[in-house]
Amino acid sequence: MVVMATAVLGWANATLGQGLAQRVPVDPGRIPEQILRETTPVTPPTEPEGNASQRALANTARRYPWIVNPGDRLTFSPSEFNPEQGENYINLDLRFARQNPNFMKFTYGQFPGDAQLYWVLPGNRVVIETQGWQGGIVHRGEGQGITVQRRIEQRRALTGVQTVTTLPENFAELAGEGLSVNAMAARIENPPGIPAPAIALPARPSATPVTPAVGNTNSPTGGVVNFDQVAATNVPQVLQGFPTNNLQGLFEGVPLQPGQRVSEAALAAYGLTWGQPLPEITPLSEFTSLPGVKILQPEGFENQDFLKLLTDPTLSSLTKQRHYLNSLFWSAFEARAPEITDDIAAVSSVWQRVYVSRPLNQTLLVYGADAPTAEYTNRLVNIGLSAMVNLEAGQVDGSQSVNTLLGMLLGGVFLAVQPEPLRTGVQEARSQQETGAAFAPLTTQVSPDARRAINQRLNDSLFYSNLVSGLEQVSGRLAFSQSLAPNHSSLFQIRTGLHRRVLSLSQRDIPEPTPGPTEIAEARTAIDKFPLTFLGATVPANFPERLPENQSEAAQVVVTTPDGREFVQEMSSLTTVPVGIQRSILAFDRIELRRVDRQTASLADFRGYASLPSLEAAWNGSSNGFQYGVNSGLWFNTAPQGAGPVTANTQGMMEPGLGFFANALVNWQNVQVDREGDRITAVTTNVPILRLVWNSAATADNNNLVSLAHTFRRQVQGWEWALTPGAALVFDALASRGIAFLQGNLATLDGLEVNGSIESDREVFWRLEGTQRLSPEWAVGGYVQNFRDVVQGVDTRTVGSGYGLTVRYTLPQSRIGLESQVGIAEDSVEARFRGSLRF
Repeated sequence: MVVMATAVLGWANATLGQGLAQRVPVDPGRIPEQILRETTPVTPPTEPEGNASQRALANTARRYPWIVNPGDRLTFSPSEFNPEQGENYINLDLRFARQNPNFMKFTYGQFPGDAQLYWVLPGNRVVIETQGWQGGIVHRGEGQGITVQRRIEQRRALTGVQTVTTLPENFAELAGEGLSVNAMAARIENPPGIPAPAIALPARPSATPVTPAVGNTNSPTGGVVNFDQVAATNVPQVLQGFPTNNLQGLFEGVPLQPGQRVSEAALAAYGLTWGQPLPEITPLSEFTSLPGVKILQPEGFENQDFLKLLTDPTLSSLTKQRHYLNSLFWSAFEARAPEITDDIAAVSSVWQRVYVSRPLNQTLLVYGADAPTAEYTNRLVNIGLSAMVNLEAGQVDGSQSVNTLLGMLLGGVFLAVQPEPLRTGVQEARSQQETGAAFAPLTTQVSPDARRAINQRLNDSLFYSNLVSGLEQVSGRLAFSQSLAPNHSSLFQIRTGLHRRVLSLSQRDIPEPTPGPTEIAEARTAIDKFPLTFLGATVPANFPERLPENQSEAAQVVVTTPDGREFVQEMSSLTTVPVGIQRSILAFDRIELRRVDRQTASLADFRGYASLPSLEAAWNGSSNGFQYGVNSGLWFNTAPQGAGPVTANTQGMMEPGLGFFANALVNWQNVQVDREGDRITAVTTNVPILRLVWNSAATADNNNLVSLAHTFRRQVQGWEWALTPGAALVFDALASRGIAFLQGNLATLDGLEVNGSIESDREVFWRLEGTQRLSPEWAVGGYVQNFRDVVQGVDTRTVGSGYGLTVRYTLPQSRIGLESQVGIAEDSVEARFRGSLRF
């Protein structure tokens, strides 16, 4: 019976059903929402209102929900369908917990009452047609996008050193032994108020005047022309401390100021390419002069740039800089370790699948006229539109939207496939409904009990077929029976729709850094210390503080050589102001180069589900207590390496574009009835269960499974209990592991129900839940467990204690169903609300 099968096989579908995560059971005892059985009404329902077709359809849906089954395996459970009680069906799943999205599922179905059909035609034919609209939003996964703006600053220092010192003058050598000096001076002092005239000393026509400017650094005839009018024996001598090398090509036309750019070609010419290692200190070019004692004249100085820098004070700034760059000993230090600064922007995204479809489900059931057999034909066309979106950000995942859309459109192939008996039966039934005709009587010799057994056998077979299906949502179906009788069945189905597969994609786009320009970061130079100064400055003597206006002075110096030549220097009203003469220069300079490279790296991850277009063939049947279901199919992915924020999977598990799957479920139900006379005292049921799941692209998230379990159930007057031990082998292409589990159930007629489970995997997980029914509608209880349900893209678990309160509202054939759980897990409050509404 389907009631027993549902309870027994709940752990199997919780393990790997397409409606839940394809993993080891999160809760081995949990029955998926899609296959929750409808509780038998405690009291007979009141006589429904409406026409005979609606009453018959409602009664059939209550007794045999999988025969009517108007939906698509996702929107709502077949057991909720009741055209007499409502046309609209809403299902909602909300969670409020850490590491969980709040919104998991919202689905809506509308099936107008006047569009539904149940009709009995002549020839023992029963026609069922349901149609409406469906839509929903289903959580698909989570994405993480990270953009890293990286700033890479590299620095390298150039250092230049030089020392220059003038040697002291030796006047004894310059004058010789025969030098005579004749000096004269004159002074005029008038009474106050009378200006003093200029003093004219006697001139000597044969004397050669001495021009002081030829030895003055600041004179156009002195330092400006490199003292070329001074005799070589009298030219100042300097001591150069370091050799020089030429750096003019590196900074040609570039002022030595922070922010000025340096060409990459010039850097390469000097071996300063970024990224190339250098010795600790490297000279930058060949020497242009060597250290030593030199005279400040072009003939006595091999480095003319250095000479001009030392002597000429009239150089422009760029000209002076050019000479300066060839006047020091330049070397380069190795580049320092880059200074890296990251600006990180992270964006999280939650992805949902939205869909809308128009399901049309047509069923023809023909009972045998004499033998207790039946023929079953069914066609479902559920064409629709679907897309994968990020509702919060208003984004659409185009690649996965194509997959979901194709899967929903695949059902359109069944528009062209309609068996003739089914087509004519539906047309005839619609025609009779419109004309107000009555149901045709059944003219079969088969008893009502046999027909009910056939219906139940068919309902069970369809349930098993749905249980092992590899489709998350069905977009089209064609089914027919090969044999159908009270004690055996055989069905074949072809389905199209969407196969759910777990994706773990990761993308890393890390391009090479974009080089920035090389520029001067710092410049500490001694360029302003040049040139040297060799003479003091002469100042007129008519300063107010030195000489009053009524006074005047003059002086004359005559120098006569042994050969009779005379040199005269005349001065009138002059005095010497003490000015320090610069006799040495020390340069320890540093020019720091900088280059800032920029790099933009994009990282994206997606973990969740893909809904892939799929085609499936299913065989299922039964014989007495033996039930089997086998299906196989294929799926394809038009964008296997992209989902959510990931456009190109470069780091995660590579996904194939085509895959195959197969599922099988076999069980055998043995029922033993204990009697005392005509009274049944106990019922004992034993059900061994074998489950196989395989897919051609197995991964740790999409694993293969072989499991074996055995359910023992004992029912006695007033209470029942069940125990299901089992073991499973979970494996993929890389690894495998064994799992053992045990689940139990205890229920009493007074409304107490206790469920427990324990599972030994990599960790040991257990859960215990108990509820007490307070009324036919309400049940209250609590739970305790050692794990937390976590949805980080996909359903999983983490170790952590939790406990809380459970409240259920369930009324047979009610318009409303609600289950809520509120508890504490790892010091945080968690809540979950699941419900359905029919109106």
